Amino acid sequence: MGSPEIEIYQSQEPGQHLPLHSHDLLFWPLFAALPAQGPAGRHFSSSSRSLDAQAPVQSAVDQFQESALSALGARSDLSLERRQWLEQCLETAIHEGFRGGFTQSWYLPSLDSAQPSLLLGGLGFSFQLEGYRLQQAGSDALRTLKGQYQRLIVILPQHTRLSLYTRSLAFVSAVYNWQYTSAEALKTATHASALVLSDCSSAPLLSAGQLRQLQLVAAARSRARDLINTPPNLKHTRLLADRARELAGLGLKVQIEEDLNWIAANMPAFYSVARGSVESDPPRWIQLEYQPPTAEQVQMRIALIGKSVIFDTGGYQIKSDKGMLTMKADMAGGAGTLAVMEAVAKLQPKHLALRAYLAATPNLISSTAFVPDSIIESSCGKRIEIRHTDAEGRLTLIDAVSQACHHDPDLLLTMATLTGASRAAAGMRAALMSNEQPAEAQSGSWRERFADSARTACDPFQTLDVLAEDYEAIQSKQDAADIKNTGDGWGRGSQSAAAFVFSGLDSRRPIVHLDFAGGDMTRDDKATGVTVQGVLQFLLDLDQELAEGGSSSST
Repeated sequence: MGSPEIEIYQSQEPGQHLPLHSHDLLFWPLFAALPAQGPAGRHFSSSSRSLDAQAPVQSAVDQFQESALSALGARSDLSLERRQWLEQCLETAIHEGFRGGFTQSWYLPSLDSAQPSLLLGGLGFSFQLEGYRLQQAGSDALRTLKGQYQRLIVILPQHTRLSLYTRSLAFVSAVYNWQYTSAEALKTATHASALVLSDCSSAPLLSAGQLRQLQLVAAARSRARDLINTPPNLKHTRLLADRARELAGLGLKVQIEEDLNWIAANMPAFYSVARGSVESDPPRWIQLEYQPPTAEQVQMRIALIGKSVIFDTGGYQIKSDKGMLTMKADMAGGAGTLAVMEAVAKLQPKHLALRAYLAATPNLISSTAFVPDSIIESSCGKRIEIRHTDAEGRLTLIDAVSQACHHDPDLLLTMATLTGASRAAAGMRAALMSNEQPAEAQSGSWRERFADSARTACDPFQTLDVLAEDYEAIQSKQDAADIKNTGDGWGRGSQSAAAFVFSGLDSRRPIVHLDFAGGDMTRDDKATGVTVQGVLQFLLDLDQELAEGGSSSST
């Protein structure tokens, strides 16, 4: 289950000729050559109708080969014999159509005991490279492989603005993705026992602590995927509770509220969603707490809240048959929260105290399930008009946010597969929002600080502004209710849902919100673990900033 642990090494010393064998895999990622340009700066294409139509194509091929050989020539950690072999392989790959295009790959299995297997991976144009695209390129190339390898040696790409840490994390995460199998997998995944990150730049090597951090960040994503991929017939609120209890062995304080009377009285919006399953799969209010070894060093208190709807039928306003097929992933926020807390317990940041919250329940149909046009209470005191029973996640979150405020956090983070609208707004990325006004959401804001960490951690996102009209769109027209659980139907569904969740705050307390309903599953219905690396990196970056004496407040 998950991704097996893999040893990570670095190679950088000048003149160090890394011995390679037939049981090794050498992975050489390459940039595509920039398109040839005419006098006016316009790009030529291979479909040019000019008299010399093949010239731009041949020029692009030559340019690609020249840049690849130039990158190879700069390596000081490869022997002359190895370099000559790679030149020959590159020539063959080019002849067979490899041009370094994004996610393009070319594979040559080992032909004798003296040579490794070789994988060329395309990175696309260097100016378009971001951490998440580097991770995707690595994952797509590795996915083409078969068999087992003793070592995977990655020649890290040079001449990018990406740090050594980000480039390394991209490939560590890609390898964990390559090796990942779910608990129910029928076949064993391809894997390697060790990963060697080969970098010939003058940048200092990563520390042992950073290498361990790379592993734990990538492993956290796999841990989240384990829970998300669990089939719904095997996944109940008790599974999340049991997984939380396991983390108590790492020093986390775990509290699980199962008293239905308490939940109904203190979290009525959450309980309304749970009413359809109180007999078959009762709700559980799960809390985990991390305190650093020296509590006196705590400078910030963070609340981490993950949407934990175990399975979402849509309630009485039921989803379509196709729309229900991936609803086992509607607890991806809760799965990610547990994975982050596990990694935090192992990494032990010194200046952050964290509390995690999961309001776990399915959204099912029964004679007791909540119905449209109801008016319900909430933990924050606002009365809610139910316009749609499939807008249930925000009902669990508004109570969770309100309860989290009782512990006076300095910052809240919410992770949720909240709206289908996020797919339209952000595609496969996470929609990243905050309750900061647009004028505030500039460099130094909580939203932008999170964005910086997400870039470092190779997590894809799209920032969105939550505006005054998003709060206005959820105002109820009923005289018995304050807010309604859908917007006004004129778009901005992700933002109005965020405004609804923000309504649970007890003051203008800062909150960063991630809605990743568009990126939680791949096109073949497998969990991605998106946002886990970004959230964990943000917490580690914040702890490092506090350790260096930086301010914990945003502008």
